[in-house]
Amino acid sequence: MTHPASTSRSSRGWTAAWVALTALVALAVWKLAPHFPELVRTLGGGHPGWLVAAVLLNFVGQPLQALAWTHFVPPGVTYRRRAFFQTSGVMAAVSNGVPVLLSGLATGVQLLATRGGLGHAGALAVVSLDQLSEGVAKVALVALVLAVAPVPGEMALATGGLAVGVVAMAAVLWFAAGKRPAPPGPEEDAPPAGGWPATALAFVGRWARSLERLRSPRRMLAGLALVLTIKVGEGAAIFAVVHALGVDAPFWGVPLALLAVNLSTMVGVTPANLGVYEGAAFGAWTLAGVDAPMALAVALAQHAAYLIAARGGGWLLTTLAAGSEGPAAGS
Repeated sequence: MTHPASTSRSSRGWTAAWVALTALVALAVWKLAPHFPELVRTLGGGHPGWLVAAVLLNFVGQPLQALAWTHFVPPGVTYRRRAFFQTSGVMAAVSNGVPVLLSGLATGVQLLATRGGLGHAGALAVVSLDQLSEGVAKVALVALVLAVAPVPGEMALATGGLAVGVVAMAAVLWFAAGKRPAPPGPEEDAPPAGGWPATALAFVGRWARSLERLRSPRRMLAGLALVLTIKVGEGAAIFAVVHALGVDAPFWGVPLALLAVNLSTMVGVTPANLGVYEGAAFGAWTLAGVDAPMALAVALAQHAAYLIAARGGGWLLTTLAAGSEGPAAGS
């Protein structure tokens, strides 16, 4: 049972955060109000073909993520491939719509466990390996940005913490993956005796044994290659937006903007990351030398292309993957 006092404190904390965010948005609108006519003209004059290309490039990441998951499934486990594509579409929509911490990952684990046929321990293992690959891809993006962009020293120091976190995660998963391989099948049917501590320990054991793919270089590299391809697609989508609006920016502005929005939206705190995404992209483009009105236009168009792909594309992918379950696949 939740204590009323703790509920009240949590409510006050969220209220304070929303008030602060609203104040910041209001201040930004007031500062940029004189530039609104120019902003409207810039967005209205965007090349529609390139903007559509940006949406499609963002959408490609959803089926690629589903394919990446298939490389992380424990050996011998039968899964429903069609459900993986449905899950990817739903995750994209939830992650970009619900302002709840890690809501997309929680949804993905639940759907992979139930609809995908992996069981909760196997689903959590697949998502864990996916997040490790995502972390490696972000570190690679950081390295690229540091190599080509004149970023401030403080930013370079801050992004170094990401690399440390990824190495720590890899070490924990590698240690856990050294346990006895999981037997084929989603989960044991009967819960162990001894109450919830024994049940929790049994679940952790099943999760650890389901990480066996981490010790398969071929499988991990194949999954990582797909995750890296997703990042390339996101960067290409940003380039398409820049080209559509006719922005004169250095070539390193694209990876810098991609890194900024990837880091700022790792944990969702607002619906669809509204404000957070735009602020990160705006900061990146101004750092790249783009004037404020144009930087805001790029940030808005960039986020719009991403949201259309995430929400509309997620619905489309889920709908196309719906219907008959199709044959089960083995790993």
